[in-house]
Amino acid sequence: MKTTEFLKNQQSYIEDVLERLNRFGFSSLTRLIRKEWHPMYPIRNLQDTFYNMALDSKYPPLEFLHFEEDASPVNREAISRIGNLLERFDCNDDELGGLFLLKKSFLTAISFLFTSPLWNDILYNELKRIFTSLYEIQVHHLRQMKDKNLHLQAFLASEDINDKDLREHGEYKIFHLFEYSRENKYYSLFYKSICQVQARLIDLHKDTEFLVFVLKEVIATCKEELPLLPYIRPLLERVIEKKTLSHEQGRKQCAKGFKEASYMEEFQEILAGVIGTCPDCR
Repeated sequence: MKTTEFLKNQQSYIEDVLERLNRFGFSSLTRLIRKEWHPMYPIRNLQDTFYNMALDSKYPPLEFLHFEEDASPVNREAISRIGNLLERFDCNDDELGGLFLLKKSFLTAISFLFTSPLWNDILYNELKRIFTSLYEIQVHHLRQMKDKNLHLQAFLASEDINDKDLREHGEYKIFHLFEYSRENKYYSLFYKSICQVQARLIDLHKDTEFLVFVLKEVIATCKEELPLLPYIRPLLERVIEKKTLSHEQGRKQCAKGFKEASYMEEFQEILAGVIGTCPDCR
């Protein structure tokens, strides 16, 4: 199944689950999910970041920033042409292991920015230089990290860009289109948003399955007063957002967290009962 089709199917399903959570009184949790762990969140964040960058670009007006769900054949051809430019960074001996996934996820991530039929050749030619420079920085950083035994998703989830990277790998190419002052960090936000989409795309199915698993566990409790958020939030952050905990470990910790939450609720009820019957505690 194509990425866009999977996202569309899962978005509808997760929205149904979130609606059930709202009915059970977990609106604070559903708001967090939509803002941080929903499969579509990193993609919308990437599009919003790019839109804000384009507000200061050399190419107003912004009619070309009409993001559609499915890329047209012309835009898929544009992505293919960018992919050809990235081939010069490939390694014949597969020295990085995950380089194929890095490039595939990078191209899929930026494809969500090429969903409008209004792109023009001038803007495309500018953007292909920017994307090539950003990918060059990714490969450079991945080579530096290859001896640290860090898996690709965790690398992307924590990846960032700095002034040295821009000076050595593409400052002119980025600033030629987006004219920012030295103090402006939009280029860092844009780069990080691409990396975050990549990290999510690589684990898209597993992340979605894990999110649904956690939400079903919440619904199964059907108890608004159960203090679940302190256990759920760091768990979803580590598994889905930061990629520092595997999905299998996350499932085990989820079960443990729910037991601890139930125990704390029972303990509070017992404590309240003890206090209520103790004359000296009133």
